[in-house]
Amino acid sequence: MRDLFEASSFLEALAGKLTWFGPGSRIIVTTTTQEVLSAFNVPEADHETVEKHKVELMSRECALQLFRNHAFQGDAREDDPDYDSLSRDFVKTIGPLPLRIVELAKSLRQMNIDDWRSALDEVQKALKALKDLKDRQTAFRVGCAGGGGGGRPASLEFECI
Repeated sequence: MRDLFEASSFLEALAGKLTWFGPGSRIIVTTTTQEVLSAFNVPEADHETVEKHKVELMSRECALQLFRNHAFQGDAREDDPDYDSLSRDFVKTIGPLPLRIVELAKSLRQMNIDDWRSALDEVQKALKALKDLKDRQTAFRVGCAGGGGGGRPASLEFECI
């Protein structure tokens, strides 16, 4: 459904309740947190209809191979040490997230080495900004929940793709 998905409100709006779907329907959710499943409010009697499977993250080597497959497609640049080093840096920066790896690698396919360096710098800056934003969001939630926020946590949702 989505890569790295944490917003239960998104799932609730998209899939609503399990009763919205007929017998044999399957909803596949990939998430880093199991709390997202609470959006379905599954009655105790129906818990056997929900199957949970823990999937291990892709290894860095598998992620690198996936990146190379989509960035180079047999291109001779794959053997260039500069491209190899940048490929490793991209995979290290974005992590073992298949959808993001494929999309990023495809976007780099026709670019030269200088464009790759610029793109890596942009990705690193964007992820740092997102981390800073999440840190501020967490501080805001704590401040609102603990201070004069009436006991209700503030909820802000941010997505970076």
